Amino acid sequence: MGSSLSIPNTEFSSSSPVSRPFTSESFGARAVRDRPRHYKNTTTWYDTDTEDDEYYSSLRDKASEQAKARNELYAQSQIAYQRKEGKKAKELSLKGHDHDDRMKEYNRTAAEYMYAKKNQGRPINEIDLHGLFVAEARQKVEEAIQRCQNSKQTHLIIIVGRGLHSPGQISKLKPAIIQLVNKYNISCQPDIPNPGCLYIEFGKGKGDLSWLDRMAYSGCFIM
Repeated sequence: MGSSLSIPNTEFSSSSPVSRPFTSESFGARAVRDRPRHYKNTTTWYDTDTEDDEYYSSLRDKASEQAKARNELYAQSQIAYQRKEGKKAKELSLKGHDHDDRMKEYNRTAAEYMYAKKNQGRPINEIDLHGLFVAEARQKVEEAIQRCQNSKQTHLIIIVGRGLHSPGQISKLKPAIIQLVNKYNISCQPDIPNPGCLYIEFGKGKGDLSWLDRMAYSGCFIM
């Protein structure tokens, strides 16, 4: 064991073995279909609010609980290691890894369920990312861009929201947007066709991204 233990955050990474790609026709669709019957589904596919979905909220809550348990075990493992109690430190660390795996699985299920729910019936060149963490959303945008390019679409509309519930996180999304624009050489403009949307246009070059700075200073948040 090394001198320190890394503590991953509560957002799962696309590189994680349990956070594999999904489509609304596969796992996500089954998650919507197979959710417990006592959970009420009062949100239609075009509604952007995720807080009223008890099933989704319960999954995120369980992920947070697992993250808390994981962090406590990692901290205890670090203390044991510093005390030269190698065996105990390893046992605590392994238990922490178990909680980390459960956290990722809850988050993965929540993301797949909400993405399938929000995008049911949408055209191929429009996606709604409400309810996803930045890492989760970035994966879905990558998939959507490649899908649109393969099907010769001229544009992609990404519904990311106006930041009514999650202020101050533009700094997380900004580099993700810039990375995507640079990677695919596409144009990205905000609030088209409606506020809370991003309009991706293919074959138009990178365009002007100064709006990202304006949104950061104005307190707007996407996703």
